[in-house]
Amino acid sequence: MDTQPCARCASTNVVADAEVRDYDASSHRPLTVVVPLARPTGGLIKKTSESGEVRARVCGDCGAVELFTPQAAALAAAYRGA
Repeated sequence: MDTQPCARCASTNVVADAEVRDYDASSHRPLTVVVPLARPTGGLIKKTSESGEVRARVCGDCGAVELFTPQAAALAAAYRGA
């Protein structure tokens, strides 16, 4: 469980893992962050990017919203080519 206080006001009244969604006229889906691969892989159809879901920490007192992705390490490695 995330127990970090709000970076803006230091409150501990924080929703630690909220979903961030994109809505259109008929549906919704989680937002993603996409980074290019340092070394694209594959044959005829190449994989050129890696993606991770965008999540949020929301302060219940000041309303600050901090975005993050749980896949940060995998995205950084794909971007660096590690």
